Amino acid sequence: MIYQREIIHETSISSSRQIPVGNIERGVFKEARVKQGGIGTFYNDFWVQRTAKRGYHVFIITLSGKGRIRLEDESETILCAGDAYIGWASGQGQYEETIGFEPWERIWITFWERTSLIVPDSNDHRVVRNVSNISDIEYAFKKILHESYYNDNRSVEAQELYEQLFLINLERGLGLGENAQIRTHRREIAKLWELVSKNMADDWSVERLCNVSGFSRAHLSRLCNELYGIGPGEKVKDIRMHHAKLLLANSDRTIAEISDATGFSSPSVFSASFREYFDQSPREFKKNRKSRYSQNTTE
Repeated sequence: MIYQREIIHETSISSSRQIPVGNIERGVFKEARVKQGGIGTFYNDFWVQRTAKRGYHVFIITLSGKGRIRLEDESETILCAGDAYIGWASGQGQYEETIGFEPWERIWITFWERTSLIVPDSNDHRVVRNVSNISDIEYAFKKILHESYYNDNRSVEAQELYEQLFLINLERGLGLGENAQIRTHRREIAKLWELVSKNMADDWSVERLCNVSGFSRAHLSRLCNELYGIGPGEKVKDIRMHHAKLLLANSDRTIAEISDATGFSSPSVFSASFREYFDQSPREFKKNRKSRYSQNTTE
C-alpha cells in the first residue's frame, strides 16, 4: 500500500493535547520551523497514516506502552518506553499504531523539511534511538502546554524558555547537536544522494560520484564514513537496496525489471544482494508480503 495522504484515527477514550497554534507562529518554534506537535495517551484502536515525501520530518517519543511504525516496504519498527523515532520528510509513507493492551503514551512533533534543527540524509531511512533524558524532554514539553493556559506576557516568556529547553533536550537525547561543519557536509552530500536516487540505473562508480560532487576520493570517503559509517560504494548499494524493496512491495514489476531499474548487473546479483541485506530472497519477500496482505484483508 502507498500512503497517499495523512489520516488520523483516534477514539473518544484517547486523550491528547496539541501545541497551540500561537506557539508555532512565533518565537522559538517558528524559528525551528515546527509544524505541529502534541502529547497523548492512545489505546489499541488508534492509528495514523502519513503520506510519503510529505515535506516534514516526524519525531515520535514513547513515554510508556508500545507502538508500531510500518513503512511502505513492509518493514516494521516497535517502539517501547524511552525509544524515539525519526522519519525523514523525503522518506516512505508510514503507518503508526498502538500495539498491545497498554495505551501508547507519546510525544510527537513535526518539523518542516528545511528546519534548522536537523539536516537529514535524503535517502529513504528512519532512525530509532533510545533516549536517556526522556524525563527532561517530557518535563519541558508539558511545561510549554501548562503555561499556555495563562494569558499574559510572563506566560509567553515562560513558554519560549521551555520551548528552548525542549529543543535542547531533544537535540541532546537524539544526538542531533551536530556542529556547523558537519551540517554543511551533510547538506552538500545529500544533493549527491538525491541525484543517485533519481538515476539509480546509472553506473555510480566512486570515480563518477567524485566527478559529479566535486569531492576528491579521499574527501568523499571520509565524509561517508563520518556520516554513515560506510564507504561511498556501500552507500550507493544501500540506496539501491531500499528502493528495490519499496518496488517489490508496491509494484507489479518482475525481479528482472527491478534489478535493471536499481542498477544491478543481473537478477542473480540483485537477488544475492537482497538476501544479504534482508535475510530473504526477493521472491520470498513478495510471497511473504502477499500472504500477510491476504490475511489482513480477510480478517
